Amino acid sequence: MNRKRTRPNWFRIILLCLLVLGGAYVNRFIISTQPSPFVSTPTPTRAPESFITEAEGII
Repeated sequence: MNRKRTRPNWFRIILLCLLVLGGAYVNRFIISTQPSPFVSTPTPTRAPESFITEAEGII
């Protein structure tokens, strides 16, 4: 029942800490600067009907 205590693997602990810090960095600085999808852009866009009328006018 008495197991010998093993030493901590410092490489694994440091790697895990770096992984957590990297994930926090990506979450805070990179993902927050990405524009939200499906939000209208400030540039003018063409209406879908204009594509249809243009296609019908060519034929």
